Amino acid sequence: METKLLPCKCGAGARIRYSMPLTWVECRKKCGMYTSQYVDGYEQCDREARKLAIDEWNRMVQKDG
Repeated sequence: METKLLPCKCGAGARIRYSMPLTWVECRKKCGMYTSQYVDGYEQCDREARKLAIDEWNRMVQKDG
């Protein structure tokens, strides 16, 4: 079960990016917001790395400010 991505603080949607072996989330409008990059642990397109990136993104956009 995948967690839903919340929209960026600028109002644009977010997208999950993958470039072997890294996964991260960034703003679709390229406003400059993005998460840390998470390295695949056990397999290509590691689900755990994807979940960590999504969780970090959702925490970033939920903060006040």
